Amino acid sequence: MQAEEITFSKFKELTKKKEGIVCLGCGGDPNEWIEGVTKLLNDEKIVTGTSDQIWNNIYKLTTSGGRTDIAFVSDNCLKDFNVGKMAIWRIRMGDCSWISDYLVNYAKHFRWNKDGTPCQ
Repeated sequence: MQAEEITFSKFKELTKKKEGIVCLGCGGDPNEWIEGVTKLLNDEKIVTGTSDQIWNNIYKLTTSGGRTDIAFVSDNCLKDFNVGKMAIWRIRMGDCSWISDYLVNYAKHFRWNKDGTPCQ
């Protein structure tokens, strides 16, 4: 599965009623993050399957400050995942947020001028 580059406003619209995780500060090849996160979740028995089986969508977001975040969206996150283990894993991971929290807590990281340049 490939990460689709998306704006924050479009991401907010598409994920309003969905859940998953967002990893902050994902430099390098997004595919390495996708396969790495998926492998870690499998290894820790949080969920089972390939990235194509687990995630409905994966989005790449770039903040106005230039940070790259990768959002892993699953329609069945709360059903198919061991949510208790997932919560602990997310905290241990560090810069990782639930999508519902990300939409609120990181919105200010996406400020753009009318001409399309990032706000400083």
